[in-house]
Amino acid sequence: MTGIWKPALILGIVFVVVAAIAAGVTAGKYGSDAYLSCGLAAAVVWLAGTIGLVLTSLASDAHSRLNALLMGMLVRLGLPLASLVIVPQMSERLAAAGFAGLVLVFYLVGLVVETPLLMGLVKKAQDTSEKPPVDPLSSDRFLDSKQSPNGAAL
Repeated sequence: MTGIWKPALILGIVFVVVAAIAAGVTAGKYGSDAYLSCGLAAAVVWLAGTIGLVLTSLASDAHSRLNALLMGMLVRLGLPLASLVIVPQMSERLAAAGFAGLVLVFYLVGLVVETPLLMGLVKKAQDTSEKPPVDPLSSDRFLDSKQSPNGAAL
């Protein structure tokens, strides 16, 4: 999990930039409530994405990382969907300020940003995983040697 801070930071920086743009656009239509709605939507989707990145990075080998990536997809989808149910019940003002649309915007942006980050984590696991043992009888090392595979001189 040591290398997870960098992808989470990249995701956060992208969300800050998108939040600034989205807040400016939605504030013209919904007023000052759009800023809070935009910030909350960005925070929910960033938290879901970061949890997905952490789950993927906790796995030890490539096969486990693929399974963890799929589990992270459940979190990345479930948390924003849960917020779409909970936030309108807690604050009608945020719901009226375009919270659902903002969650969708951040979810789609997060999907585009997280995909290469997650593939990098899975590739790193493949590169660092142990190589399978080599069968000495099928190895090409005996072709150039003057010994047979059982050690007898040729």
